[in-house]
Formats: sequence, C-alpha cells, structure tokens
Amino acid sequence: MKIHGKGRTSVMAVCDENLLGRILKKDEIQFRVSEDFFGGEVTPGETILRTVAFVTSINAVGEDSVSLFIGASLADEDSVIFIEGIPHIQIYIIHS
Repeated sequence: MKIHGKGRTSVMAVCDENLLGRILKKDEIQFRVSEDFFGGEVTPGETILRTVAFVTSINAVGEDSVSLFIGASLADEDSVIFIEGIPHIQIYIIHS
C-alpha cells in the first residue's frame, strides 16, 4: 500500500505484490503497475481497510487487492475491469 497526497486529495494505491513492475495490456490500454505509484509497504488487509477512512480515492489492481475492497462492501463486482485477465478497480470516497 502506498498513499499519495494528503487530506482531501489523497489516493491509496494497492496491488498484489506479484504484479509490481508489470505492464498489463488489453487492446489499446497499457496499465503500468509501477513501483513509483504502487510500491510501498506490504500491508495487512485489516490495516488497508482501516486506512480507507483517511483517503479520498483508491486504485487497486490484482485479485487479492480488488477482492479485499469488494469483500468489505467498498466496491461492487460490476465496477471491476480486467486487463490481461487481472482485475482493476478505482473507488472514490465521499467523506462527510
């Protein structure tokens, strides 16, 4: 997990560890699972879910990462796109 920005404009980047550094392709889409954006601390799922309260958006890629957010009812399976068969989701959070 890696957090970019602070406060009202913060993004949480989460990916399955085995995808870090890969470039996923589908048609004209190239999705880079870059170390700069996704590389951070290996973080337990419980900690990731607790951290959601402090971010405004989430960018997740990989079966385990995407399933974590779906399982916590933060996203719906219909919102998932697949690139090279790998799930990817973006979640936007409105804090009151």
